[in-house]
This record gives sequence, C-alpha cells and structure tokens, in this order.
Amino acid sequence: MKAIKTTILTALTLGLFATTQAQNTEIEKDKEATEYKNQFYMTPTAMFSSTIQFGYERKTSSNTSLMVSAGMYTLNENVLKDLEVSGNGLKAEMSFNIYSNDLVEGDKNDFQFYFSPYVSYFNANYKIGKNHFNNNYLTETNYDYTNYTEETVVVNAPITEDGSANLSNVGLGALIGFKWTISKRLVFDFYHGGGAQLATYSGENKFKKPLKDNTFYNFASTGVVGKIGLRVGILF
Repeated sequence: MKAIKTTILTALTLGLFATTQAQNTEIEKDKEATEYKNQFYMTPTAMFSSTIQFGYERKTSSNTSLMVSAGMYTLNENVLKDLEVSGNGLKAEMSFNIYSNDLVEGDKNDFQFYFSPYVSYFNANYKIGKNHFNNNYLTETNYDYTNYTEETVVVNAPITEDGSANLSNVGLGALIGFKWTISKRLVFDFYHGGGAQLATYSGENKFKKPLKDNTFYNFASTGVVGKIGLRVGILF
C-alpha cells in the first residue's frame, strides 16, 4: 500500500511539474510572438541644432508606420559673457514610413531599410544683441592691393538697442533609413535625405545674416536642404 501511495504521489508531482513547464513554455511563446506596434524615441543628433526632440511611431500595417515628433529649440550663444544671439521656438515633423522585410529572417534582431516622406515645421523668435551686430556686421574692410592700403567702411547703420526677429520654415522631402531593433525592443534608427524648404523671415533685413551665421541645420535657408541623424527608441 505504501508503495502504491508513493507511486501515485510521484505521478501527481511529475504531472504537476510537466503542466507547469508546458504553461511556462506557452507564456514564453506568447511573449516571443508579441508584436510591438508603438515606439517612443528621442533624436540625440538634434541637439547639434540646439533642439531637444522626442517622437512617437505607430505601426499601421506589417510594413508601414506613421511617425510624429516635436522638439524644443533653444539657442544661447556666448552665455558666459553678454548674451549676443538667443532664440526660442518649436520644431515639429510628421512622416510615413515604408519598410522592407526583415533582412535576417528568424533572428531576434530585426534589420530593415525604409523610405520615409516627411513634412516639417519650425518657428522661433530671436534677440540679437547690439554689440554683437555692430561689432560683426556693421563694417567691412576693402583692400587696395595695388597701393597696399586698406579702408574700413560702414556698410550698415548701427543699432542702439537689442533687435528682434522671427524665423519660420516649412519643409517637404523624403528620407532613406536603416532601422536596427535589438532584442525586439531597443531601436537604433539611422537616416539621411532631404527636400525643399521655404523659410519666412520677419524683422529688419540687417538681422538676416546674423541669424544664418548663428543657426545650424539650415533653419534660415530657402531651397534644397539635407538631413541626417540618429533616433534611439523603445518599442512597447
């Protein structure tokens, strides 16, 4: 009788263990099969253009997604002395991504190329210090190489107080990118491309050159502009 009880108890224990293992295996399979359709990301390369930028991507089909991003732009030049050029504004972008199939089938890391048409908008208000403008843009030196002389002439009227200006632009173009997803969650996204941009300036004309000289990433340009960068995101 004791042997029978021991046999039954052992069988029940083994059955419970097998059932638990099977359930754990199913849970793991479900986790592996989980398809993450959302991504939250930041664009660290945007900091080179004085912008802190974050974004959200939503998968709309097996090979397409919609992406929106927004950034806070803050320009402060020469902050250890008198503030010479400063600006504050917003940058927004929306794009539609078309992905290739995974380049390495069956691997837990995804490698995909994509094509991404985009539309963008930027707007910022600036202050240009009077000393910065007068010292750098008020005069120019003409050289007479025949008589070995030079002459400094005033090319613009001086300003007696800080000036202000507004700069905005809209862009339309396309990017080509490469997305690398590690362990199904961590995403590195390298992209480059460009398109057409229309910049609108309001303020005194004399401040246009100071703004172009003190802004990065072609914010003040009208015409064809290029884009290159890196996004780092997490899928959920």
